[in-house]
Amino acid sequence: MADYLMVRLRTTNYEQWYKLFTGCAVERKALGCKGGMIFRDTVEIDKVTVLLMWEHAGARQFINSFDIKNALEQIGVLRHDQAFEYLDMVEMVAS
Repeated sequence: MADYLMVRLRTTNYEQWYKLFTGCAVERKALGCKGGMIFRDTVEIDKVTVLLMWEHAGARQFINSFDIKNALEQIGVLRHDQAFEYLDMVEMVAS
């Protein structure tokens, strides 16, 4: 079973944030990231949620591998306190 990392943040510049996010793709993959999804709020488009699937422990290694909070502040991300949630999938449900 895979672990998930959910990141919720608010940014002043989505394009700048997205550049940082895509720039870390190699590092994420090396630590076991299997891909994921990016969501934006339909009304408040500065609200971003990212859901990434990882091999066990990879998400925590990625977050701890560099000063991500400092990097987020440098590109204008607001309110990232407790933005990272580590989740285990319990089960898939049918519609």
